[in-house]
Amino acid sequence: MLQGIIKRWKRVMLLCILIFSVSVLIGIVAGFLGDYSTFRPKEAEMLDIFVNNTKICIFIIVSGLLTGGVLSSIVLIINGYIIGIVIYGAIADYGFLPILTGLMPHFFIELAAIVSCATVGFMSSISFLMCIGKWSKLPLPRLIKDGTILILIAILLLLFASWVESNISKVVL
Repeated sequence: MLQGIIKRWKRVMLLCILIFSVSVLIGIVAGFLGDYSTFRPKEAEMLDIFVNNTKICIFIIVSGLLTGGVLSSIVLIINGYIIGIVIYGAIADYGFLPILTGLMPHFFIELAAIVSCATVGFMSSISFLMCIGKWSKLPLPRLIKDGTILILIAILLLLFASWVESNISKVVL
């Protein structure tokens, strides 16, 4: 089932990853050019992390559905840019170890959740493209089922990423 969803939405997911990745690189360059403050990580509890990330994901989904994915893209750009600046600031101030111990343990799990939500956010524009014949047809019940499954997967990923971030990801400065 999940394999079919990934196959159907692969192009949208790859677009979301590309938008985010380019934004991270831009954030790193901006940090290099002086647009960062000193890196000072803060400890956070699992519930706080989960609630914060869930709010962001809900915004990505709702705003994306209302704007055909435009606001989802903007959130991906902003989030990627901030992560890029944090990466640069951490490396500039403390070396690569904080990235390995503080960011990487939960980064890809959280990114998969965010990409899942952004994919759902793009579903209204994809539906429009299907209606005008620019995208292969997908029955509405399948579209709704795929979106629901992606949201459920995102919630599970966010829970797991929050646990990893609060219990495993550690920054030792």
